[in-house]
Amino acid sequence: MSQKKVDKYKEEKKNRAKKLKKKRAREYALVIIGFAALGAAIGYPFGRFLYRQNYNKRKANAKVEAAQFDYWFNKEWQANISGTLGYEVTFEDATASDATATDSDTQ
Repeated sequence: MSQKKVDKYKEEKKNRAKKLKKKRAREYALVIIGFAALGAAIGYPFGRFLYRQNYNKRKANAKVEAAQFDYWFNKEWQANISGTLGYEVTFEDATASDATATDSDTQ
């Protein structure tokens, strides 16, 4: 062997551990990235499918906010209940009287 080949072999042998370590790290990173991409490719559409399938069940069990309930109750009262009790206050009248409240009304 020529001296050039011997020097090249010694250099490769000296850096072999570093190269092997880099190669293993690169392979590990590629496997992790591959599994993450595969999981995203399968999981995202599957999750959206399950979300859409479960939408009606979640909507039926949903909590109602107070403002929505107040609006619904006032409309229900005006349409069905107030006339049967002989106490007819329209929805607009109720909000108008609330708007004209004074500080003495709060005490």
